[in-house]
Amino acid sequence: MINRDILEKPVKFTYLSLGSNLGDKMANIELAKHLLINNKILIEDSSSYYESPSWPDKNQPKFLNII
Repeated sequence: MINRDILEKPVKFTYLSLGSNLGDKMANIELAKHLLINNKILIEDSSSYYESPSWPDKNQPKFLNII
């Protein structure tokens, strides 16, 4: 069975990466997810959080990321 939207078009799946390196990083990402859900974007799953160095300036705070 093919999932369809309200106009009967096939649903498209997208992978989205979110990250934050300022303030309460985890809260920033959770807010972004909440805003997506409030705009009728279905989040089927997400990765664990992972940390990465800031680029290109590694002296900036590290990023917290999810996919």
